[in-house]
Amino acid sequence: MLSRNATPTLPSLTLAALLAAVVLASIFLMSKGPQIRAEHEKRDLVRTGAEHGATCDRLGMPAGTSRHDECLGELKALKAVHERWSAEGIESIL
Repeated sequence: MLSRNATPTLPSLTLAALLAAVVLASIFLMSKGPQIRAEHEKRDLVRTGAEHGATCDRLGMPAGTSRHDECLGELKALKAVHERWSAEGIESIL
């Protein structure tokens, strides 16, 4: 039984503060998570496109040529295969 003048102890206050921080972080991620993910995906597409273009240039298929466009298409298809493999691997883990 607790006495009337029982005060919370430091460990219980620390636990309460930690729980409050976890709850607030969860609320933040649930509300901002989709926006953060969309920004990351957009940034990834820009970087991937630049890298693909540079790879095709390096392989002797300069921008503005039909070979460059074909090269970009092949690299895009290869990226899609890798993403599918990655998704399949994650699904097998879950």
